[in-house]
Amino acid sequence: MSLSTRLTLLAAAIGFAAIAIAVAVYVIFVKAPSDLAEKAAEGFRRTFHFTPEVRINETVVVQQSSPILELATLSKQLLVEETYTHTFLGSTKTLVVRGVFVAKAGYNLQQKFLLTVRTNPTKIIAELPEPELLSLEMTRYEIVRDESGWWNFITREEREAAVSRLQEHARRQALSSGLLREADTAMRQQLQTLLGQTSVPVEVVIKQRD
Repeated sequence: MSLSTRLTLLAAAIGFAAIAIAVAVYVIFVKAPSDLAEKAAEGFRRTFHFTPEVRINETVVVQQSSPILELATLSKQLLVEETYTHTFLGSTKTLVVRGVFVAKAGYNLQQKFLLTVRTNPTKIIAELPEPELLSLEMTRYEIVRDESGWWNFITREEREAAVSRLQEHARRQALSSGLLREADTAMRQQLQTLLGQTSVPVEVVIKQRD
């Protein structure tokens, strides 16, 4: 085999090797992360019905888009009672009202939801805002006790004020019941299940409100 032939074969081998390396680099550093990002975004769309912002390292590849404004992940029924008494010149009036509320907790989709595909090593970081109390609806209301004194009568304004206090009491009860913590836990579990299907490590980060 002549020297020129050997050089030609060597050059061809080097060329094929360079192409193989280039293909491997493309698959590992470009195609695989892109496929992973698209799979994660599609899973999010299918499960939660909105699209988060998706990045590969620091590059945005999918913009956040949502046809809905809120995502409720947990609801809880609350029974709340409010008592009001007032005594004037020995005459006492008493008003007791009770309401059943449905509290829903979840996420404001005007806040940023971010999925980042990190390479070297490969993992997915899901960054979410803190959950919020999205709604508090009174589904049932009853007056348990409505007793005026001999000359100390319950007024319409006092009844309206009692209902307002009942709603505020329900809000405090919802927030102190662990509802937001449970909503956070539910979302983390859903994300671990959803993104865990990609077979790469998943890290969930909650962005604290300022």
